[in-house]
Amino acid sequence: MENEDKPLKKSELSRTTPPVMPMGFRIGITPEVIVVDLVDAPNAKESKIFYSIALTKESAKNLRDALVDFLEK
Repeated sequence: MENEDKPLKKSELSRTTPPVMPMGFRIGITPEVIVVDLVDAPNAKESKIFYSIALTKESAKNLRDALVDFLEK
């Protein structure tokens, strides 16, 4: 299949779920991957991880660059 190697354009991406706003996050790091756990805390006694994202070093660098750009504007 010839389309497998082509990157998606932003206009081709669709959102299947709404954005989320976590109450916090937790990080786990290995030599090759970082895992970001998104945490919900509905009250003072309860908190739970509702989603986890694993990033390679390259993906983490791309995220860092986007966050720096966002913070500096």
